[in-house]
Amino acid sequence: MIFGTISSINEQEMHAYLMFEKETLSKNLLDRYQFNRHLKWSYNYSKIMQARDFQERSKPSKLGTIMRKSFLWYPSSKSDGIAGFSFLSDVLCLKACAVPKTLQNPLPPKVYVDIVVLSMGSLFGRYWPRSHQEKVEYDQPFHPIAEPIEISGHLSITGEQFHNLSLFFEGLYDPVVGQMYMIGCRDVRAFQNSILNGTNLEGGMDSLDEVRVQYPSRNARWLQNTKIKFSINSKRSKEDPLHRIPTSLDTFLLSYQKKLDYVIFRKSFETVIRVLMITVAILCTLSQSRHSENEGHSTAYMSLVMVGIHSLGYGIPLITGDEVLFRWKELSPNNSQTYDFGKFQRFQVLDCSIKILLLVALLLTTKLLQKIWESRSRQLDHDKKLKPQMPSDKIVFLITLFIHIIVFSICHCIRNGFPPLQSGNYMYGRGYMKNFLKWWGELENYAGLVQDFFLLPQIIGNALWHIQGKPLSKFYYLGFTMVRVLLHAYDYARDPVPSRDHGDNEFQYMGLEFYS
Repeated sequence: MIFGTISSINEQEMHAYLMFEKETLSKNLLDRYQFNRHLKWSYNYSKIMQARDFQERSKPSKLGTIMRKSFLWYPSSKSDGIAGFSFLSDVLCLKACAVPKTLQNPLPPKVYVDIVVLSMGSLFGRYWPRSHQEKVEYDQPFHPIAEPIEISGHLSITGEQFHNLSLFFEGLYDPVVGQMYMIGCRDVRAFQNSILNGTNLEGGMDSLDEVRVQYPSRNARWLQNTKIKFSINSKRSKEDPLHRIPTSLDTFLLSYQKKLDYVIFRKSFETVIRVLMITVAILCTLSQSRHSENEGHSTAYMSLVMVGIHSLGYGIPLITGDEVLFRWKELSPNNSQTYDFGKFQRFQVLDCSIKILLLVALLLTTKLLQKIWESRSRQLDHDKKLKPQMPSDKIVFLITLFIHIIVFSICHCIRNGFPPLQSGNYMYGRGYMKNFLKWWGELENYAGLVQDFFLLPQIIGNALWHIQGKPLSKFYYLGFTMVRVLLHAYDYARDPVPSRDHGDNEFQYMGLEFYS
């Protein structure tokens, strides 16, 4: 929506000024507008104060801002000139499919989001270099700015749930955190006058919508999928007829160049993480072996079940060839091709190193089991009257097994719902096999939780036995705990990698191919 006035420049002949307005698509305006050094267009930002207040209320914490500024790169301008603003305006434009997050629906309907940036800073429209000198200025080195930039444009959301929402916006873009803080204006003159009476409007425009847009980080594409997040909130009360229900949207995956390179980097990073964590586990086991030699008799009070859990964690991947510690996370629809990393020599070397480290860790853990058993035998040989007081892992094993069965049942019911009391449906053939594979997959996932609670058998043993001394070294239980915590933290931070045959039609376009 373009508003304007026409007035006389002759002070002696004062006439009433003429007001006009025209609704036009932002794209058409940009196509027709050509930058001219002699004719300077400008945009008057009227909602910057409200946008700054919105930014103060919505921006990340100081710690989050420092972390993003230090480690993450977001779309930024080359400079504070018109060439840099033109570059960033193209980057921030978006036309993509999105999915509402607020709908409680496993298959929510798709909506279409379109953002067009009309002006940024001192630039209105786009800057098209014509001469060689202007081309050199446009291709100047990249020196990102860190101050919020004024911005205006148009946002449209098309879908059944939104009834073709159209918002003209003004606000700020913060390149440090990659977020837009915008004040949305929508034309509500189509409503009945009885509804609009008493509402806070500006020329028939409702300017009480706040829109926040979060752009993905450029250098975190190997860890998190490239999606843009939207949130729209109305400052009006729920009783107001113009109040809008808060809305949150996530776009589909966005296209970017060299996707395979980032996938390979992700695989290399995870493989190196496995090598480092298995090395830490080996050092923890060696520390416990030294502690057992120094303490002597307290070694008998180490739980065989606890050490056996570690040995199974090393031995099963060696037998089955599965990935150790955590799995490769990939979006793999049915009949889709997965990435073949075996043809890369670096992964062959790293996989061989992991197997060697697993074998070393298994041997050290087996030796530790032997030390525990020998320590108990020596104490029995020294005084057979101590046999009733000797620690036994039978009760520890049964209690641990019972606890894990209860926890697994609760997790299964929470995830899949409680089964009906009476059911006349019986599964045969493929249905039974499908249900069995589903249970088997849940058991495999729960195996990681068993390793997380590796100290549970030792805690049960401490409660049942008369502990003498300190059977565990601090480096042993703190080291393994740190490994498990770091694994969960990394798994929480990473997103599934798109499958290899993820079609281009599922990736949506963003300006300049996601500023690659």
